[in-house]
Amino acid sequence: DTRDYRYLELVNGLKVVLISDQKADKAAASLTAFRGSFNDPSDRLGLAHFLEHMLFIGTEKYPEADGYFSFVKSHGGSSNAYTAPDHTNYFFDIQPEAFHEGLDRFAQFFISPLLEKEYVDREKNAVNSEYQMQVKDDGWRSYVVQKVASNPEHPVSKFSIGSLETLKGDVHGALLTFFEENYSANQMALVVLSNETLDEMQPWVTETFLPIKNRRLEVSKINKPIYTSEQLPAKLEFDNLKDEYRVGYAFPMPSIQKHYRKKPVQYISNLLGHEGSGSLHALLNEKGWIKGLSAGESQVDKDNSVMAVNISLTEAGAAHVDEISAYLFAYLNLLKDGQIEEWIYQEQATVAQLAFRFSEKSSAMNAVRSIAPALQHYPAEDLLVAPYLMEEFDASLIRSFLTLLTRDNVLMTLSSPGYKGESTEAWFGVSYDLKLGEISVA
Repeated sequence: DTRDYRYLELVNGLKVVLISDQKADKAAASLTAFRGSFNDPSDRLGLAHFLEHMLFIGTEKYPEADGYFSFVKSHGGSSNAYTAPDHTNYFFDIQPEAFHEGLDRFAQFFISPLLEKEYVDREKNAVNSEYQMQVKDDGWRSYVVQKVASNPEHPVSKFSIGSLETLKGDVHGALLTFFEENYSANQMALVVLSNETLDEMQPWVTETFLPIKNRRLEVSKINKPIYTSEQLPAKLEFDNLKDEYRVGYAFPMPSIQKHYRKKPVQYISNLLGHEGSGSLHALLNEKGWIKGLSAGESQVDKDNSVMAVNISLTEAGAAHVDEISAYLFAYLNLLKDGQIEEWIYQEQATVAQLAFRFSEKSSAMNAVRSIAPALQHYPAEDLLVAPYLMEEFDASLIRSFLTLLTRDNVLMTLSSPGYKGESTEAWFGVSYDLKLGEISVA
């Protein structure tokens, strides 16, 4: 890696990573606020996403509504943002010679945004258009319908995009309140990359972002499980628009984030997703039942994670779902009954280390936008390497997670074209049936 890095924390609490790349043809920056759709008020779903839109439209220092985008575009750059459940990420790149002014314009979003009433309706419609664009997307439909199976007291159950309905009426006051109560320098991270040296960057970047207010907000916490004990096991069947058949198995578990140096669940998901001889994939593929099989883990909030096995089925396989379930749980029992093998862990660790050492250099934009959200979860010294670390084999820890992969602790999802359920999901119109009780196997 030919880039130089420096971490600092400004007196207003803002976490900052500076990156110097002498050969960079673009400069770039990303600012992540550690608040997202999970923080939406229950009577204003999509408000975090709506604020993301409104911040781009004029500031006290640069009041022209579309001035920022015009400036960035006229200097060979691009800009975007997204709202995730636990954070909102803003980022742009630009020609290096225009970076100082571009970054100043960018910083003003978080210092003195106008959030003017006259643009509220325009951006309501923009948010609603994004929602309408996703209504026919099977990936979004699958994501949203699974919310009906989750704990209604956990924010994962909420509609997150926003619509004309959820943002109807006078939303401007709620918008101002949300900004004041959720956007604070001590709950933000900034990553800046340019072709200047670190010593050249630090003074002016510090000066530019120091005016962001530190409202001394606490870390956003969720004290609810994703699923209650009464909600699992369960089977959720729903319709696809495309001619595709899929089955999935989602197992809730405690936080995997705090074990990022050991990655106990990655050991399991690597074995479940293995495609070599003797694997679950090889068996099901030989029977002609699957097109693909993947396994992986994800962090939902600070205390909750999910490990999922997702299988793309052939039409023949769709008629053998009970057998597929039986083979999956038989394979899991095989793993539980056997040894947790250190040589398998070390082999995975070696592959991960090689992936880090020989990873391709990312663009300026991709570098800043990926590092900024990570500052919410990892110490500065591990920012780049955290996704690859497998530093300590811990058989008992691996087994503790493995014991959670049972027929009693799973949400099974089954989607097929034209499925007609007795219920309809409210926002995307997905036809579904949700049945509680143990998953059937053949």
